[in-house]
Amino acid sequence: MPRPPLGDDFASISAGMQLSATWLGTIVAFDALRGLGSVALARGNGVVVAFHCMAIDDGTREIEVGVRVAGTLAPDAVGRLQMARITKL
Repeated sequence: MPRPPLGDDFASISAGMQLSATWLGTIVAFDALRGLGSVALARGNGVVVAFHCMAIDDGTREIEVGVRVAGTLAPDAVGRLQMARITKL
């Protein structure tokens, strides 16, 4: 699975973004073995953020590529932007 472009730190990529707001996006990649995926944000001007399967709210820990989702944005353990509290739409 190709990694999303996450070289920027949290402060620079999130400048001007309301992190506590609900963000819409589309799943563009998901590796079920690793539990990692990425979401293209609908209002993000091309921003793609990572997520872990534990962030999927319905408890399934799996999601199909192409599914529209809603969630919030938060920094991960190393300061990169990630999607949290993901709900399938």
